Amino acid sequence: MPGGLTHAEHAVEAAAEAVVQDTVAWVRAHPQYQPIIETLGQKALQARTEGL
Repeated sequence: MPGGLTHAEHAVEAAAEAVVQDTVAWVRAHPQYQPIIETLGQKALQARTEGL
């Protein structure tokens, strides 16, 4: 499929989006963990930015 995503790629994107939505819902239901999750997210972004 030139210039577009394959069926499998669309399926992976949909699954990833579902994981993100589930994770956001869980964090909202468990606000006591939000600082830890934010720290982990910042560290992950930093590692990605630094190419680690």
